[in-house]
Amino acid sequence: MQDTNGIENFVKNFAKSYYTWNNSKEAIEARTQAINGYLTKELQDLNVDTIRTDIPTSSTVTNVIVWSIEQSGTDYFF
Repeated sequence: MQDTNGIENFVKNFAKSYYTWNNSKEAIEARTQAINGYLTKELQDLNVDTIRTDIPTSSTVTNVIVWSIEQSGTDYFF
């Protein structure tokens, strides 16, 4: 049995960071900093205009559940 705790924590932390924001400049900047560690430069560039202060939205993740993790190759999981 493979320990997938690290993968599960990575997914939970990413989902919470990516899908949680408030409509303030500071909160959006904090979200951007938090998710940049997960995204490639290209995805970071695409993400810049996704959440903006001129679009009054907010989102909060309260819980993330990983139902299953399966290994699909030597270094690949889904």
